[in-house]
Amino acid sequence: MVEVLSLTNDLSQALQKGDQDIVTAMQLVQVSKKRLQQMRDNGWDAFYEKVVDSCGNLEIDVPDMESRYVKGNKSKRLAPLLTNLNYFKNDCFLHVIDFIMKELGDRFTPENVELLNCVACLNPYSSFQDFDIKSLVRLARFYPNDFENVSDKELSSQLETYIECVKMDDNFSKLKGISDLCRTLVRTKKHKTFRFVYTLLKLALSLPVATASVERVFYGMKYVKNELRNRMANSWLNDCLVAFVEKEVFITVDDLDIIKRFQAMSKRRMHLRLD
Repeated sequence: MVEVLSLTNDLSQALQKGDQDIVTAMQLVQVSKKRLQQMRDNGWDAFYEKVVDSCGNLEIDVPDMESRYVKGNKSKRLAPLLTNLNYFKNDCFLHVIDFIMKELGDRFTPENVELLNCVACLNPYSSFQDFDIKSLVRLARFYPNDFENVSDKELSSQLETYIECVKMDDNFSKLKGISDLCRTLVRTKKHKTFRFVYTLLKLALSLPVATASVERVFYGMKYVKNELRNRMANSWLNDCLVAFVEKEVFITVDDLDIIKRFQAMSKRRMHLRLD
C-alpha cells in the first residue's frame, strides 16, 4: 500500500493546500494516472522483488508462487483453483491499483478537469500568464443562471478590457492568487466596472468551499450531532459545527472572554466564573 499510494502522495498534498495551484493539481492528476498505469503494466516484477527482500529482512516466509492458494485455515479441497501468483498479483496488486485509478477517474471526470482548468485562467500569478478569454467564456457557460442574458461577445469584450486594465495597474502586479485578485478588485472599486469578471471570481472561490470544506463539515457532523443530541435544532447545530471545524481559531480564544460574553448576553441569577 505504501508503494502504491506513494504515487499519488504529491497529488494528495497539493489538493490539501490552502493556496491550491489548480493548474499544477490537474497536471498531478494526469501524472498520477500515468504512473499508476505504468506500475500496473510493468511494475509487478520489481514490486515482487521488494516484497521478497522485505520478507527476508523480517524473517517472514515467502510462499511458493506456483502453489495453490489456500486462504487461512481452509481446506485445500475447498480452496479456489488459483495459484499464489494469481491471487497476490491479480486479486491484491492489480485490484488495489485499479481501485485507486477508478477513484481518480470518478473524482476527476473530464468535465471537472475542464472546469478547474478554466478557473485556473483567472490566476493573476506571473502577470496573468494563464489568462485565456475562450476558457473563461467556457467557464461562464458552466453557470447558465449567473450569465443568463450575457452573450459570448459581451463577455469577451469585457474580459479583453479587464486584462488590459489590470496589467496597467500596479495594484495587480504582485498578487499571489484568486482570493487576492478578488480583494484587490473590490478595494480599487473595479468590481463594479468588471462585474462579469467579479462574478467569475466569486464562483471560482466557491469551488474549494463546495468540496473540501463541506466534506470536513459532514465528517464532523457525526461527532457533534450524536445519539445523545439527535434533536439538535439547525441554528444550534450550525454554531457547534463552526466551533468544531474551525477549532484552530477557537482554541486561541481565552475562556474568560467567552464567559464575559455569555454573561453580558442577558441578566442571570448568579455571576459566572472560571474555576
